[in-house]
Amino acid sequence: MIKKWILPVMFSFALAGCNNSVKKVENQDTMHGSPEAQKYLDTYNSKYRELYRASSEAAWAVNTHIVEGDSTNAKNAQKADEAFSTFTGSAENIDAAKKFLSKESELDDLQKRQLRKILYLAANNPGTLADMVKKRIKAETAQTEKLFGYNFTINGKKVSTNQIDSILNVSRDVKVREQAWSSSKEVGKVLKSGLANLQMLRNETVKGLGYSDFFSYQVSDYGMKTEEMMQLNEKFIREVWPLYRELHTYARYELAKRYGQKSVPDM
Repeated sequence: MIKKWILPVMFSFALAGCNNSVKKVENQDTMHGSPEAQKYLDTYNSKYRELYRASSEAAWAVNTHIVEGDSTNAKNAQKADEAFSTFTGSAENIDAAKKFLSKESELDDLQKRQLRKILYLAANNPGTLADMVKKRIKAETAQTEKLFGYNFTINGKKVSTNQIDSILNVSRDVKVREQAWSSSKEVGKVLKSGLANLQMLRNETVKGLGYSDFFSYQVSDYGMKTEEMMQLNEKFIREVWPLYRELHTYARYELAKRYGQKSVPDM
């Protein structure tokens, strides 16, 4: 869920910055680009900010105020997300962005970047797959409720995530630490089936605009293909490995000393 919010936030800031830049250029009478495209972008940006704010506020309510048996916040979040996805994935916005981009020579750089971002966002919420998008949104909301509404326990006693963090930060008792760590992972059992379903829905949703899966969709935002991203990651691992190995060895010996362990594990 968090990852989902990051791109719209960055996009909103980018659009705001773009608009300010455009205004400064206009004042200097040196603006280039399409006035028609700019008019469309101004309208899009205004509606985008309105719907994104409503979606974010509804999501915050789901994350912070979960009452067992009360699905009001979940329904509000789902409704707000559906309104946001309907707008960003609408055929009208897809067609408009493609129309303007088909005449790139008439656009300035900022306009081209914004229009491409509009198509990128549309790929995650294509109007041509409206039912699939709704199912994905419902699944995302359900996962959020399960995650933030989960009751963590240690030895049958309910504990908060802050209490678990405190134990892991302060306690030197290996057994107590293991219990806290294990407790923090139990929520995975509740989330597992929903995550598998969500993975399928995300993969199917982005196929509407030609992406093979959700990973290739996200990678495309970096101007790369899946193979290129994987090669880059492998390159990072190879280059960082010597330093990681030394730091990992140091950490193992220091932690064994801190927690009174005579033998140092290999991994």
